[in-house]
Amino acid sequence: MDDGTVTLRNVDPYRALGVRPFINCASVRTAHSGSLMLPQVRAAMAAASQHFVNLDELMAAAGRRIAELTGAEWGIVTCGSAAAVALATAGCVAGNDPVRMLRLPFTEGWVNRVIMPRNQRFAYDQAIRMVGTHIVEIETIADLDAALAEPVAMIAVLGTHEAAAPVRLEDIVARAKPHGIPILVDAASEHIARPSPWLARGADMVIYSGGKFLRGPQTSGLLLGKKKLVEAAWRNASPHQAFGRPMKVSKEDIIGVLAALDCWFEERDVAAEQRRWRDDLAEIAHRVAGPDVNTEVVEPDGVVEVPRLKLRCRCRSTRSACRPARRPRWARRSRQCSCRAPPTHQRKACRCRGPTSRENGRSASASSTALGRTGSGSGRMAMPCPAIRPRSNSPAASSAG
Repeated sequence: MDDGTVTLRNVDPYRALGVRPFINCASVRTAHSGSLMLPQVRAAMAAASQHFVNLDELMAAAGRRIAELTGAEWGIVTCGSAAAVALATAGCVAGNDPVRMLRLPFTEGWVNRVIMPRNQRFAYDQAIRMVGTHIVEIETIADLDAALAEPVAMIAVLGTHEAAAPVRLEDIVARAKPHGIPILVDAASEHIARPSPWLARGADMVIYSGGKFLRGPQTSGLLLGKKKLVEAAWRNASPHQAFGRPMKVSKEDIIGVLAALDCWFEERDVAAEQRRWRDDLAEIAHRVAGPDVNTEVVEPDGVVEVPRLKLRCRCRSTRSACRPARRPRWARRSRQCSCRAPPTHQRKACRCRGPTSRENGRSASASSTALGRTGSGSGRMAMPCPAIRPRSNSPAASSAG
């Protein structure tokens, strides 16, 4: 019988698994588990876990509350910022058409081109490409005009790099609006503001992380913007049978993000938060101070709104002692080999017997000549390790020329 009591075998679940927690000096990176949830968020999520609700009804109510708190027309909670990018793209490509939603990511014959400034391409634009889109890069206004000459599904902007782009958001808005092309800004690593500066400048949708500076659930994101577009993104998300079905957001995550937004806009003391940041940096600088360590506070700049501490260390040892240990010679030589294993011998084939990397500088004729010399006894040809380059007077080098 469940009497509501919980027995804790170990109050530190990480150490119980043999995982060592650490002091985070690298901001709110996902690989370092983001940030720490606010106590209010933890309490709200615990309360939300005690009941069942209809997720469509919950998200509709959450959308209204998010709009009230952020000043946006509408909003939804997603399972992370990258999911918000994918769902926003799916909403722009497929809308809420059930047939198209089920067909994604096969978009042949549809409007599936997405424009991005070249300096704003980044690893997470895979979330755009995975929907079945083709990214068209631009660098100038002329490039933008040429790209808009053909149908476009969406224009994507990376907030942290927008200020350095030759084509600014206002330039994009002025040319995209007459065509009815939606503009999405990825501001996942930025502080959320009311109203969002990106929406105020003309973007149709903007993305923020729920698990970074907002200190909500780590696996959460926010998609804000035009109601029609944001609702189309939700229709492509879980629990609906659509492209985003694997991108499930829980009732606890939704309530946790709402609690974090409440704290951010209704309870947060910005001045006290800045003082706490600077006090922490001063304490760290004091503890690491020494004749060989210089510290410098880097003031907030652009979309970065938190101060940072830069450390410079001078090594007093000899130059050779300061250098990191070099890798074994075989490890340096086989760096271009896909298997990353040492060759059995400098003159023998690499253990992987896989294809030679294009980075080894040989032509196909050189590789085929080498194959004739290094065939395995089983009849299968073994490719030479790409780290072993032929001498200039070898037959392989002559045939390559």
